[in-house]
Amino acid sequence: MRWLRGGDPEEQRRTALAQLFGVLGESAISSAMALRAQAKKLGVEEARFTGESFFRTSLEFLYCYLHLTDRSAFSNLGVAKRDALIDSASDWCIRHLVSSSIDSRRKEQLESIQDWALAEFEQREQEYGSCSDINVTEHEMSSFMLGFLGIGSGNPYPDSETDPIGAAIVGAGREMGKAYDSIVGRLSAHIAEVIGERQSLRLLVSVLTIVGAATDRMDLRKKVVNAGRYLP
Repeated sequence: MRWLRGGDPEEQRRTALAQLFGVLGESAISSAMALRAQAKKLGVEEARFTGESFFRTSLEFLYCYLHLTDRSAFSNLGVAKRDALIDSASDWCIRHLVSSSIDSRRKEQLESIQDWALAEFEQREQEYGSCSDINVTEHEMSSFMLGFLGIGSGNPYPDSETDPIGAAIVGAGREMGKAYDSIVGRLSAHIAEVIGERQSLRLLVSVLTIVGAATDRMDLRKKVVNAGRYLP
């Protein structure tokens, strides 16, 4: 009898993966909605979080949560299972979010948009993979505070062309092994670009709070370990 054997393994595998994939997609959308609800507090027009901008903000949150899933899988499952899990998760979650979000008039562009989003995720994987910290670093916070006081640009990721001195300082610090970049800080910078705003301390803190609440709800480690049981 099936109940004596613990159920059908293939059905259990699909259920475990669906629980993980589902919570990643839902968390990305709910995180974008939570940030949109804070538009007024951020001093940003709510229109900046609608349409294409909302879609791309959701993708940015999804890229972050997929990378956190990748880190958890590497720690808890080993390389082979981690590779299998993140390949499946990124492909399914990104394609599903794109197909459920784009305007019906653009359905003929679906596959190309999905491929673009997957390529964007590969870039984020490399970028976030180079970050030593998940949460905001001391450097990021101090850069914003100095900028708020009118000292420096306030940008923790200075451009070598527009801020050569700041870029040189950060570059020297990185060579000495100092932590200048965090995943949440980089995520906030990408969202600022999507909505056409400068990176700001208020946006950074909002994103930090939203990501923290989402990761607590998702309980990624538990779902990753459970999914790993059914991977070859």
